[in-house]
Amino acid sequence: MPSKTSNTPNSPKHAKRRATKMERPSLVFPLLALLVGMGGAWAVLGACGKGGEPPQPTRSAGSAVAPGAVDPVSPHETKGLIDPSGGGGNNLIAIPADAFIDEQEAVAAPKDVVLLGAAHFMTHVFEKPDYSSSRVGYLRAGAKVAIKGAVPGEAVKRIKSTSCKEGWVAIEPRGYVCLEKGGGSLNLEAPNVRLATAPPNFDELLPYKYAFTWRNGAPLYRKVPTPKQWMEYEPWTRPAPKVDKKKTDDDPYEGDDSTGKPVVDLLDAGAPATASEDAGSVPWWMSDAGKGSISLKDTIEGEGLVARRMAKGFAISIDRTFSWNNRNWHRTTMGLVAPADAVSITKAPEFKGVELTGEWQLPVAWSQIKEAGIYETKDKKVFGIKDRFKRQTPIRLLAADAPGYEEIKTGGYTYLPTADGRWVRANEINKAEKGAPPADLKPGEKWIDVSIKNETLVAWEGDKAVFATLISAGKDGVNTKASFATVQGTFRVREKHVAATMDGDTSGELYSIDDVPYIQYFHASYALHGAFWHSDYGRVRSHGCVNLSPADAKRVFMWTEPQIPAGWHAVWADDTHPGTRVVTHP
Repeated sequence: MPSKTSNTPNSPKHAKRRATKMERPSLVFPLLALLVGMGGAWAVLGACGKGGEPPQPTRSAGSAVAPGAVDPVSPHETKGLIDPSGGGGNNLIAIPADAFIDEQEAVAAPKDVVLLGAAHFMTHVFEKPDYSSSRVGYLRAGAKVAIKGAVPGEAVKRIKSTSCKEGWVAIEPRGYVCLEKGGGSLNLEAPNVRLATAPPNFDELLPYKYAFTWRNGAPLYRKVPTPKQWMEYEPWTRPAPKVDKKKTDDDPYEGDDSTGKPVVDLLDAGAPATASEDAGSVPWWMSDAGKGSISLKDTIEGEGLVARRMAKGFAISIDRTFSWNNRNWHRTTMGLVAPADAVSITKAPEFKGVELTGEWQLPVAWSQIKEAGIYETKDKKVFGIKDRFKRQTPIRLLAADAPGYEEIKTGGYTYLPTADGRWVRANEINKAEKGAPPADLKPGEKWIDVSIKNETLVAWEGDKAVFATLISAGKDGVNTKASFATVQGTFRVREKHVAATMDGDTSGELYSIDDVPYIQYFHASYALHGAFWHSDYGRVRSHGCVNLSPADAKRVFMWTEPQIPAGWHAVWADDTHPGTRVVTHP
């Protein structure tokens, strides 16, 4: 659902961008603007549904790193990703030198290629060497792409302008990046490039590692805190106070804390504050406030060491893990530091759809209940169960135009024939079948058919189905007037993001998911994207987006047009590179 999603988040609400216009900040961006200098550069998209124009990150999204200020209490050497341009915000975290392990293996570029590095969290690529031209994509900090026409050992051609004094550089396969101000760097050893987050891992189901916080108030720091600092900001980590048994007053904690206030034991997330706290001064994460009463704004901490307080269930994406002061830490892909003991690493659901080759052709079905029955009959009146297949397990059905096909209605059930001569009940399965193609479809043209009632997606190349799987569409089903229904119609993929953050606080729900994977916007805030926070594919679940398993989201993402160029983090469709058609219907 991440930008903003759905149930748990279910299917986040997402962001739309118009390449020819400056992006508009949303509710989240005035708040998260604080993070430019708080240590995190968040590419936040909107949330699925009828939210209108999704929020857009500004063009001055900044670098990947936050200032590497050294804590005066702990004067150790730091390695910080310092933005050399000084523009667009500094979003890097300082990691102690003796704790920092550069896990990125140096990959030697081909000898005949000259590379440009991305130094800003979002290094934008424009159609022309002009900020007023359409944006065609962006690179994430640390990415390296080939410079078009560059020859090793020779000066790189630059197109200088008043808006880009260091010059624009043409990159492969298209577009221009502004050096310095725009995040482009010819120095691949620059800290913002070399020490930025690792590139997404396309060999795994998910592009990054993810973790959920299990307690309210878990902090995201700008830099690694000292023990004294983390005990101040995480009171549940303080040693248990020693109580003088001889004390007779009502304040056994008096004097145990330098503030003079009692130490609050928050081993239970959301534990109420003690009665001695002044009314109205207790932060939400130390009270019994529920998620429905908390807004995204409440989670922002301002300009101090703590950038944000996570609510239980928030998800972070992890760049690297390191140890410091006998405690493990995660540096997030957003450029913040989280205590490893405050989150739990999650494993990606392994469900994946069916490649339609050989004997596997449409129609295909999956059990939508714990165990669906496989039936046999002699007289087509009495059906006996002979076998079962588990939820989300595929089975081949007989095509409606095949010889001998018929549907049998008896005993209040509709029985459908399988490819091997047996039967299944229609109410126990999700069925992927042939859909009506767009009228002007070209031979071999890619298109996607999404059935909301069946909760299925089929990928087509012209009149040939090549892939089928389960989805989770909007939880309001086919009621197009409802808030959380998936939009219906014929659209095209407008933009694709390898990953982006989704969050929201509407309808009594508060959620935040870093780097929701494999996002493809096809209309306003509606998108296809991966969902690793649930495995309920085959049932309505989202706020309007089409949820796919991580494996299926990646499979469809890599197949659709426009193709995402090597090293890019996002790409926009245009007249020359049109997006794949997406047809959504009941």
